Amino acid sequence: MGLSNPFPFLVGPPFYLFIAFGLRGWLEEDHRKGMKAIRSQNYHAALEYFDQSIEFFENYPKVDKYRALTLLSAARFSFREMGMVNKAYCLGQVGRVSEMAALYRQVFQEYPENDIARMALELMDLKEE
Repeated sequence: MGLSNPFPFLVGPPFYLFIAFGLRGWLEEDHRKGMKAIRSQNYHAALEYFDQSIEFFENYPKVDKYRALTLLSAARFSFREMGMVNKAYCLGQVGRVSEMAALYRQVFQEYPENDIARMALELMDLKEE
């Protein structure tokens, strides 16, 4: 075989892309459904989807950690982090403000570089003054 046979080079990359995009569609399904529910202002449904997404990425942290390879995603935030922030937003939209604040605090504690959580916490502090 060796380099003289181009077959592995012709089949390998398309096969990898097929598997990666297939995995991405399956692994990100709950997150995508949550975002779609937010767009249609169905926050209760979005909460359920984000809970499922967060749970998945908590159970399989390496999928999220190596998302550039497993999901072909170069996103700055992990999917767990995005799910938590989106869930906090939905909690606020349905009036569960204390849970929203607690989740934003958790996000900021676990991900101190998260500007969304930081700004949300700063706005809540301003509102309380």
